[in-house]
Amino acid sequence: MKRITAFILILTTMVFIFTSCGQKTKNVSVIIADEISTENAIDISGSVSVTENANAGECIRQLCNLNDIEIVGVDEGFITSVGGVENEGDYAWMFYVNGELSDVGVSGYTPEPDDEIKLVYIDWSGLFSE
Repeated sequence: MKRITAFILILTTMVFIFTSCGQKTKNVSVIIADEISTENAIDISGSVSVTENANAGECIRQLCNLNDIEIVGVDEGFITSVGGVENEGDYAWMFYVNGELSDVGVSGYTPEPDDEIKLVYIDWSGLFSE
């Protein structure tokens, strides 16, 4: 019985090691900027290393975690609050990829290596004017 338990433990450990070591990573540049608030505005940036299949939300979450900043909505794909700065009225957190407003949420975009992901708190009312 001890041999079977030891064998299962060794096998489980080997599977974990092989699956963990085989994951490729990529570097993604992330910027989070509050362009509206005058007090306690959030302005952070950095390069994060994430697994190859990580979506933009995971990249943003990692930068927030590194800076001890709370983020809400990242799992749903639509960020509603960063560091206590919440979407309200015409002000919202908008998601950009390489300088272009994204047409999908943060969970719907998988960045390429060296992409620049930007989350900006802005007055969005002028973005969609005709």
